[in-house]
Amino acid sequence: MTNCFTFSHLKMKDSKKLNLISRIVFLLLLIAISQSCDSPTSVVDDQNFDDSFTPLKVGIERQYFYYSDSSYQNTRISGIAFRADSQKVFIEESSLSKDPNNIDSSYMFIRDGFLYLTSLIKSEYLSQNPYREIRIAKTYAQNGNTWLLIQNEPDSTNILYTAIDIGDLMTPAGTFNNVMNMQYINYFFGFPDTVNVYYAKGIGNIGGSSSHSGLVLVNYVKIDNMEYGSQVPIAILPKK
Repeated sequence: MTNCFTFSHLKMKDSKKLNLISRIVFLLLLIAISQSCDSPTSVVDDQNFDDSFTPLKVGIERQYFYYSDSSYQNTRISGIAFRADSQKVFIEESSLSKDPNNIDSSYMFIRDGFLYLTSLIKSEYLSQNPYREIRIAKTYAQNGNTWLLIQNEPDSTNILYTAIDIGDLMTPAGTFNNVMNMQYINYFFGFPDTVNVYYAKGIGNIGGSSSHSGLVLVNYVKIDNMEYGSQVPIAILPKK
């Protein structure tokens, strides 16, 4: 991921907590692309991996491009682990073209129709949410669905997501159809910034945008035996 997900931020109980969470979620979800950013010409038409917007399986790979600074990021579901309470989670490893040898890991699972990010270790201080679970996407989202980032958390210190069906989305990896924007408002920078996070049915996250952080789009996706776009070897790119 763009930075290591520090679950200690979730301990805060004031507005600063909301701002930190919203920033972290955006950085986690808007993960960078690769390759040149020429307009794609292909239409991705074989997307029936399943009906989920959040497929989760070992071996899924993505590469993203950050238009704001022309950097790239690789992500890969590399394996399975278990939390201290035996909850099965998928390990996602990520690296940036700026520092390709630095590998960050995050942990995800699906429950009750939501994609969760979580910690592996139980907190001694959070009785309501000891594993710092956050619901970053809805697996079978429909237009107009809403949900809160953190269960059992007051609205005043929470983030409200809204699912918006946007149809097709053109990316460097191709044009994806059946795309859902899982949108929320970020207040971290002192003004309401609308954050758009795009998921394609059967594919998963394909990018996002906000007025502060700019545009991020997927450049390459590998899921089972399907590949879309072309992957750039970020280890050989210039470091910034």
